[in-house]
Amino acid sequence: MFFIIPIDRWSLIGTTDTKYDGRPGRSACGYGDVDYLLNESRRILPGLNLTKGSILYTYAGIRRWRLRASGRAKSRASTG
Repeated sequence: MFFIIPIDRWSLIGTTDTKYDGRPGRSACGYGDVDYLLNESRRILPGLNLTKGSILYTYAGIRRWRLRASGRAKSRASTG
């Protein structure tokens, strides 16, 4: 699932949930994430004619997870 939010003449398209093991300050939007979002956006809205050249910028963030005593992951995502 992802979203397309129109903002003036542009759109904010996201989001992905790609595993990242590096330093939080070094996270970035990877080529696979860009390809996924472009392909799905074109599939749903083919009239947009989106290409990599259409991208103004990308950004990434890290969501922390912690394990419960059961060994299952519990999200520590901020909601506000």
